[in-house]
Amino acid sequence: MDIPVTAYEEIAQAIEKYAYHDIDFTDPAVVWLTVTYQRQQVLTVDKADYSVFRLKNNQWFQLLE
Repeated sequence: MDIPVTAYEEIAQAIEKYAYHDIDFTDPAVVWLTVTYQRQQVLTVDKADYSVFRLKNNQWFQLLE
């Protein structure tokens, strides 16, 4: 799935917001996809980062194992 260039600014803001977690482009891009496609579930082995990320409505992600 491609991330449109128009989303880069929002993703960059998330990188700044969570800079203390030393995240790269991929994590906030997945967050952007989750918000854009109105999902709450994420399949990840990176539980440390996704346990601090929040959705726009301040809800936590549902981390799938």
